[in-house]
Amino acid sequence: TTDLHLRFTSPTRIVHQGSMVESRLSFAVLLQSLVRRIAMLSYFHCDSRLEVPDWTAFTEKAANVTCNEDGLRWYDWERYSNRQQARIQMGGLVGDIVYQGDLTPFWPYLALGEQVHVGKGGSFGLGRYEFVA
Repeated sequence: TTDLHLRFTSPTRIVHQGSMVESRLSFAVLLQSLVRRIAMLSYFHCDSRLEVPDWTAFTEKAANVTCNEDGLRWYDWERYSNRQQARIQMGGLVGDIVYQGDLTPFWPYLALGEQVHVGKGGSFGLGRYEFVA
């Protein structure tokens, strides 16, 4: 069992089951969003499909990782869209969260996610996180 301490340094916008996650970011939801982002980047920029062996077992293992400490909070932010001629809400979760469990199968995705970010708005710099020792 290992602890994983993440610090979200820019607003992180994760949609789960059609709704924006505004609190209680489970590890499974974080990981699903992260794998989705990596798969999209792989497909569109590398012309390659990301293969996750036995997705069902993978997500079940992710569901067994628990949240030890949740210091995430909602941060409101907006930008102006010239194309839409309107202000766009871009708020998201920021702060620290600590997960605990068997993280072995997830490290490659988590490490890559630190570089490519997670959730919606990554191209605007949203969803940035870092590992905290």
